Amino acid sequence: MTAIHGGPNKPPVVIPYLQYYFQYVVEEITSFKEADLENGDIQKMADAHSALHDYLDCDWIRVLPHLPLKVRRKLTGDKHDAKLVIKAEQLLEQDPHFALAAELVRRYGKEKFIYGRVFLPYPCLDLYQLGSIEDRLLALKTEPERVQRTIEAFIPQQIEEVRALSMVGVHGVWLGELFSGADLISNDDYLRFAYPGGKVLIEAVRDAGMVDILHFTGDTMPRLPHIKELNPTCFGVEEPKKNMDLDIGKIRAELGGEMCLMGNIDVYGVIEQADPELWACQVRKQIEAAGPEKFIVSCGSPITPDTPPQKLRDFIRTAKEVRDSFA
Repeated sequence: MTAIHGGPNKPPVVIPYLQYYFQYVVEEITSFKEADLENGDIQKMADAHSALHDYLDCDWIRVLPHLPLKVRRKLTGDKHDAKLVIKAEQLLEQDPHFALAAELVRRYGKEKFIYGRVFLPYPCLDLYQLGSIEDRLLALKTEPERVQRTIEAFIPQQIEEVRALSMVGVHGVWLGELFSGADLISNDDYLRFAYPGGKVLIEAVRDAGMVDILHFTGDTMPRLPHIKELNPTCFGVEEPKKNMDLDIGKIRAELGGEMCLMGNIDVYGVIEQADPELWACQVRKQIEAAGPEKFIVSCGSPITPDTPPQKLRDFIRTAKEVRDSFA
């Protein structure tokens, strides 16, 4: 928590999106099967996840993916109506991911930062499969009122997911913002369709007593003045690929020193393909660019399936050795 709120600190080492990676490596490094990660037996699910978290030893643990579409369909009778809100109490009762979250909080909550994830309202247009990306982008211009009403209709559901995470005791919520970078939509469209939902959800997380972590994908640099207005407690971006300049030092200079930043180390070119010397160089470079306080060593995208788990564990250990040198 010191990394987020400031003060003497060793930057935590965090690897987001591990649930997606776990399915590829669980049988390689543990005695569990892939099915054990999602089989509905809470204790067995928790044992499988714990074995993987203990192997890697990250400083933060993410306990929950976003509300799966298949769960929403089950709870709403397989309907796509965004106005059908699943209350937090119903989520806790019927979605095993929340019971898994509660058990992992019980096991790790005193020693590690535990966080869940909720998508912001604008990306829900994609997550609930409301047409193709091209259709949705076109609709911003041809049917803006309908799109805006749909996005606004998602907000009560996202708030219920935040409530459910609070009820199981997590410390923070990763708020995912997708498809709203300057590479996809205009500044005016961002302010109309995406920004308001971000503001509401950040406030909802804080009102629930948790830490808000805003993670932005796409070309983020032109959005930084608006991010500064949103003032998330913690902010992260994806890695600098696709000809996008997402330099941590430039982001720090734009946002100032009060906001906690997450690093965006390249998961393929650095973590999967490079060696410990380059790992150390990249971690050191990002800590120096952002400053050791209010900074989290992290990657900006999901770990690639071909990354050997031993190599990922060695990267985490190397990153911790580098960060300790700044203490």
